[in-house]
Amino acid sequence: MVFKQKSFYIFLIVCGLFFIRPAFVLADILGQSKIFFVEPTYDSQNKEQIETILENISKNAYFYLEKSFKTTLTIEELEQIELILKNLGQEFDQVIYPKLISLYGVEWKNGIDRDPKITVVFHQLKPGAAGYFRQEDEYPKQQAQKSNEGEIIYLNADYLTSSYLKSFLAHEFTHLISFNQKERLKGIVEDVWLNEARAEFAPTLLDYDKDYEKSNLKQRVLQFLQSPPDSLTDWESQKKDYGSIAVFFQYLAEKYGSKIIVNTMEAPSAGFSSLNYSLEKWQVGKTIEDIFTDWLVTVYLNDCSLGDNYCFKAQGLTNLRVVPSLIFLSPQQKKEFTTALSLKPWSGRWYRILTTEGDLRVNLSAVLGVPFKLSYVLCNKENDCQVKFLEPNIDNKIEMFIPEFALKYNFLTVIPSIQPKTKTLTSNQEEPFFELNLSTKIENTKQDQDLIANLEAQILQLKAQIAQVQAQLQAILAKKNTCLLTYNLFLGKQGEQVKCLQSFLVSQGKDIYPTALITGYFGSLTKEAVIRFQEKYRVEILTPLNFALGNGYVGSLTRAKINFLISQ
Repeated sequence: MVFKQKSFYIFLIVCGLFFIRPAFVLADILGQSKIFFVEPTYDSQNKEQIETILENISKNAYFYLEKSFKTTLTIEELEQIELILKNLGQEFDQVIYPKLISLYGVEWKNGIDRDPKITVVFHQLKPGAAGYFRQEDEYPKQQAQKSNEGEIIYLNADYLTSSYLKSFLAHEFTHLISFNQKERLKGIVEDVWLNEARAEFAPTLLDYDKDYEKSNLKQRVLQFLQSPPDSLTDWESQKKDYGSIAVFFQYLAEKYGSKIIVNTMEAPSAGFSSLNYSLEKWQVGKTIEDIFTDWLVTVYLNDCSLGDNYCFKAQGLTNLRVVPSLIFLSPQQKKEFTTALSLKPWSGRWYRILTTEGDLRVNLSAVLGVPFKLSYVLCNKENDCQVKFLEPNIDNKIEMFIPEFALKYNFLTVIPSIQPKTKTLTSNQEEPFFELNLSTKIENTKQDQDLIANLEAQILQLKAQIAQVQAQLQAILAKKNTCLLTYNLFLGKQGEQVKCLQSFLVSQGKDIYPTALITGYFGSLTKEAVIRFQEKYRVEILTPLNFALGNGYVGSLTRAKINFLISQ
């Protein structure tokens, strides 16, 4: 089942803010009826109020059950629910409550209702929602009209028989603690994603995730693998959001200790700043940005042979691996691949690049100001891999060139990520997308080498032909003193050499030079005549140069043919 939680934030501007407390408190009585405001976006029927019955009282909590839900139960089911709530109360008193307040701190004890017990309300929620916390309940009705004025959490009655029930209770209770420790006592509005991440980590602190196969953590891992590029901070209260924060915090705790997470509650800041506060306090020597980058590599590789930073050792996580997108470059089909990536803050992508020939060039770029990083994993033919990191240059570009890539390496995996330094959002407002451009190209392939060799052979052949023709001309010139072309001619030239050319063109007939003008000036009419001559002797003049049409330029091959004909 899906565990979906939302903190309902209200922001109040009050002059001389104070809480009005009743002078005395009437204790709740087992079996009593009570009306609660509920969150309609989560209620299965979009109700704003429900009637409940108090079903169990433990040392630290009241447990209420929605009356309309209770009336649908059989006698056997009622007996089962009664036992479940009794056991849940004992678990809360003996495990959840003492352990979490010893780590995260206490909730608002004797809070707005002056009652030391918290209240747990079970009612029917929409499919996929396991529970929620209404922050407005912590304010008096004078400030929040629909406040229930108490330390209250809400759980899905449909999950009363779920093996995850105590994990859900621990999660929501953490929100009560967080409100008191961060907002009420310090005046700090916590980032939504971190608020949820701490609550999501609570079952791990209570050892509820040790039996991985029966844990809610297993569901979170599956949710993460279904959408690994999901942003940590762009909170939409979706399954993928819980998956990414759960896996990231499991990594953070395994590598640097759960104390890093726990101490964010005492930090005088919110979001990533509070995590960096905790890392500095425990002298880890890394920032949360460094750890996030390592985590992106870990969820792809998960291989301890490359270092403890790049693997999970916890039960259930040792086989976790993100499946990368494949880019296959082929000399015969696709030598280049270019794509535009849209990434949200604190998210990454994984691209594995393979080819059969040539060198490899990879470029990654973004407009100035886009805060991106690149990790990459390069694996040779023996599958020995190395992990490297690159920062963009002053133009916000990263360029990689790997010579003999296909010969030496199996594949390259590039992992671009967006890591802004600014504070993240504290509401469900969407984070912006950042655009990156990724291009890959193979160069100097066998196909390229064959083409170069062929062209070089043609050049040598042409040089030999030119040398042969020049030798023939020299022999002819030695025998007879006649008009021959000794240098290249083109449009605009003038002089005796041009007259020699025009005289020759006249001798070729009106099909070649219909005007038959001999002026000594190389004009457009002369050029057109040269073109006709070149195309008449196409095989000898144009084909060796890979030209389809004449161009009117009297170069070495054209001169050679003219001089040969003059000499006959």
